[in-house]
Amino acid sequence: MNIFIRTDASVEIGTGHVMRCLTLAKDLKMKGARVTFICRKLTGNLLNYIEEQGFEVNSLPQPNESNFKIDSMIKHSHWLKVYWKIDMNQTKNILKKEPQIDWLIVDHYAIDKKWEREMRPLVRKIMVIDDLADRFHDCDLLLDQNIQLDKRYDKFVPKTSLKLLGPKYALLRQEFRDARKQLRFRDGNIKCILIFFGGSDSTNETIKTLEAIKLLDKKNIKVDVVVGSTNKNKEQIKLFCEDLPNTIFHCQIDYIAQLMLKADLSIGAGGSSTWERCYLGLPTLTIETANNQAEIISILDNIGVISHLGKSHDVRTEDIVEKLEYLLNNSDDLKRISNSSLCVMGDESIENVVVQYILGGNMSKLQKYTLQDMKEDNLELVLKWRNSKTIRSSMYTDHIITMTEHKEWFKKLANDDSTIVKIFLSESKPLGLVNISKIDKKNNKCYWGFYIGEQDAPLGSGTIMGILALEFIFEKLGIRKICSEILEYNNASLRYHKKLGFIEEGRFVKHLIKNDQYIDVILMAHFSEKWADGKKDLLLIGGIDHDRN
Repeated sequence: MNIFIRTDASVEIGTGHVMRCLTLAKDLKMKGARVTFICRKLTGNLLNYIEEQGFEVNSLPQPNESNFKIDSMIKHSHWLKVYWKIDMNQTKNILKKEPQIDWLIVDHYAIDKKWEREMRPLVRKIMVIDDLADRFHDCDLLLDQNIQLDKRYDKFVPKTSLKLLGPKYALLRQEFRDARKQLRFRDGNIKCILIFFGGSDSTNETIKTLEAIKLLDKKNIKVDVVVGSTNKNKEQIKLFCEDLPNTIFHCQIDYIAQLMLKADLSIGAGGSSTWERCYLGLPTLTIETANNQAEIISILDNIGVISHLGKSHDVRTEDIVEKLEYLLNNSDDLKRISNSSLCVMGDESIENVVVQYILGGNMSKLQKYTLQDMKEDNLELVLKWRNSKTIRSSMYTDHIITMTEHKEWFKKLANDDSTIVKIFLSESKPLGLVNISKIDKKNNKCYWGFYIGEQDAPLGSGTIMGILALEFIFEKLGIRKICSEILEYNNASLRYHKKLGFIEEGRFVKHLIKNDQYIDVILMAHFSEKWADGKKDLLLIGGIDHDRN
């Protein structure tokens, strides 16, 4: 697979866009894809660093105009340092040399649908990585790893675009995934502080924070200071660190996850490092260093995930000292922030979701599976499945069904508009059955039942059957609500329903007699408005596994 990435780094832009694209590029490369970068030679670029990471870079010329035309419709259009049509034509000239490009990935606040549309004839699909939701895009896939407001991108991307929204889709390097397995309990005491304001730190918050550390004068606290190679003040910062006790200077490193694990508190900006810190439960004092950080910082501060000090031009050295002194005497606050950080990321960040989608992922497995109307030819096989001990034990009625009863049931289906029965097949081999019953058109709801009948069904068949069934019910039939009733001891079915996105609504207490005992029946339901996100997760997040139910 041939993939190109259009992104930039500069003193003004920072390094975060390139760094997260490198994370994605490395994952794609590990899966066998060829990944090539397209970047402009801006002051503070990372072209050499990208090449050092093992990727080819096509460089766009260094801008030679100081008063170039900007696009008044795009807030950050000046980041390109050339008019968008010039950037578009230069990029097209690179792409035209390739016989086939499967994906073009764009991570740039200065690019919108006008630029993207021009690339359509040259690439099969387009992915956009964004944080702002402030311009229109022409893309097949959009990724925004920030905490989302409902329907934030609905008007900005085509209806056919897949949107991966929220911190669980954060692009995290392997070092963070590995570090997550080594998480330690943070007791709220500050013994080690990490200072990192991104690769370039254009507002020089690092020096301001080091001055605060000096004023704090706590010689028992260790301090790690991290800067990028593009930080224009890195030599001054290095000298400052050398004069402070227990302070270590780090430049352009690949082990920051380990420093985050070791730290009890971080002081930094609100860029892409936010999710790395949250993923490792690291409490953070933030200073806003760019306007595009404002929204996410405000949300995280309000829900207690960070402690925000303010905008860079408003935050004084004394403000940092005052907050540090407060936290040194209020360990419970730090413990709370740490727990909130972990919670906002979920139990685990979802690994390689974007990679799975780009490379086809689990969706490609669906192509050989189908649902077809049950036919008379299926009667004997279905009766065999239905009478098996495993399946009978999970049913309301568990007696051995005769062929006469079975044929009578099938005959009634022809005149029953409230029931649809489908056979689940892998290629041409029947594997199981889906029964959609009690279809209520007035209230737009139905019930369902299902089973995998073949014991040698491929791994993951149960989940695939569920996806196809819910897709048919919600998308083809237009049903609003699917109801299900599960015997209380059927734990496998309960797990299966939860995995598909069903929620528990209640139970019928001591509702049925089984093995001479009255048992509860658990009521579960799924809703059409929840299906789009649920389907996306099932397709992309390793949902297809060992389920046979």
